[in-house]
Amino acid sequence: MDHAPAARGDALDVAHLEAQTAGDAELAAELLALFESQCGRLLPAIRGGGDPRAVSDAAHTLRGGAAAVGAWGIGQACLEVETHLTDA
Repeated sequence: MDHAPAARGDALDVAHLEAQTAGDAELAAELLALFESQCGRLLPAIRGGGDPRAVSDAAHTLRGGAAAVGAWGIGQACLEVETHLTDA
């Protein structure tokens, strides 16, 4: 994932999200709600440790969701979790 937010410190690349949704604000809101739900389900599994394969799978899934909405920082963190578990 070789992307960066539009401005330093932005959690979300709004231009990317707008491109993904063709400027449809309702669709963007729906995608963000789905991503929020995904975070709620997957972050506890990632933070909780446990089975490395399950943690890696959760991180990989969340990384995909982050890429869809332009949450590059979250995607990078998930990639680092995946890489750490692969290298271990």
